[in-house]
Amino acid sequence: MAQRILALELGRDWVKAALAERTWNSLTLIGTFIAERHESEPDAQAALDRLMEQVGSVDITVSAIPGELVAKRLLSLPFKNRRQLEQAVPFAMEEHLPFAVDEGIVGLMPFERREAGTLVMACFVRRKDLRAHLNTLGAAGLDPKLVTVSALALPALFAPASGEGSGARLVLEVGQWSASMVLLDKDGVARTFRVVTAGSLSANGAGGPQTLDAATLKTLRQTLNDQTLKSESPEIVVIGDENGELTSQLASEFSLPVRSARALVGADRLAGASTLDMEFAGCLAMLLSQHPHMGFELVNFRQGEFIFMGRGADLGPWRTPLLFACVLGLLGALHISLDLAARYRRLNLLNAQVSAAAAPVLGPRPASDAIPGLRHAIAQSQKRLWMLGGKGSRTSSLDVMLAVSRALRPSMGIQLAELTFDESGVKLTGQAASYASISMLKQELAKQPEFGDITVSEAKASSESGRVDFRASAVLKTADVKAK
Repeated sequence: MAQRILALELGRDWVKAALAERTWNSLTLIGTFIAERHESEPDAQAALDRLMEQVGSVDITVSAIPGELVAKRLLSLPFKNRRQLEQAVPFAMEEHLPFAVDEGIVGLMPFERREAGTLVMACFVRRKDLRAHLNTLGAAGLDPKLVTVSALALPALFAPASGEGSGARLVLEVGQWSASMVLLDKDGVARTFRVVTAGSLSANGAGGPQTLDAATLKTLRQTLNDQTLKSESPEIVVIGDENGELTSQLASEFSLPVRSARALVGADRLAGASTLDMEFAGCLAMLLSQHPHMGFELVNFRQGEFIFMGRGADLGPWRTPLLFACVLGLLGALHISLDLAARYRRLNLLNAQVSAAAAPVLGPRPASDAIPGLRHAIAQSQKRLWMLGGKGSRTSSLDVMLAVSRALRPSMGIQLAELTFDESGVKLTGQAASYASISMLKQELAKQPEFGDITVSEAKASSESGRVDFRASAVLKTADVKAK
């Protein structure tokens, strides 16, 4: 399902907008709109309301706060992690501001990562100016998910295109009350921008040609002199020069190539447009930041208390792909379920075969008990084999009986009541004529090669006069030890 995206710029006496429709793989321009403030109106609120009557409903709004309200700084920070940059930028920005940094919101746009860190464009706007901007839009029923600076979006329009070659450019956007200038490097990245207010255009008499005033020319010259692109001279690209008068003036003022933006920017940047009206350059550039394939990061002042609380993820363009993904997921789950069912059936058949094979030994048993039953029967058989002295046994029961017989001498006066043995050893219980007889038995058992440690665990006077009850045990030696 397509989404309608609106990009807005609010000026002193006008409101400009560009409207596009976005699907999962395209962004199509629907139209551009402008509404001017009437002399009787105190602000641009009424103009915005009139513009929204033309636009209609929208799904997503992005807006630009006037550049003259934004302080900016190019910072080189020794971090590459986004979170570290967000924590460090306000402190690095504070020393360049005439007021406390907590009086406003700081946004950043990292655009060059180096070995030692990151080059960041940091921008600051006062809270009261941002709040007034959001209140104006809110009164028209708009809640922008992004509030940025339109000048920093211009690289989307002026990125190197096929056939143009890449080179540094200074983009100059001229209006009646202000002019903004953005310096782009050969890769189309904004290195710096400046805004000049208080009448950027002046007319030489009634109907005379429009020219840039002295303040604008001075700032433009400073921007060109301060720029760090020393390897080549940038060309000047002018936005808002309808008659070519500003182009002629700049060509005579500066020894640099000067071009009109209208001749430079192609309509292929946005689908659905035969030509792009450069009067709406900022709005068109912000729209491109929302392109599903060409999107790029912009400074966003919607942070902290102003964070966007609406729809956090724009899933509209992805509804169709998500639907296909869900269908594929269901088919995959069905395939796995059928495979597991087939495996479970084969397992039941195997259990039945095992149960049938074990029936002569174990008798009829449930299939689930067949394998444990077989294991128990095998263990018992191995134990009986060991007791009989079969393969793998350490000694046989006969060996044990002979060894005990050799150790028991008639002179000891010992009567055995019980003799047991297993894998752990031999246990003897009985009566002796005296404690000395028990010691002699222990010594004789120790002489037998079949036995290891001999322990008398109990020896006490018997209830029969002159007899001693005892309990003793002997550990069986392993076959290899016995051989030695």
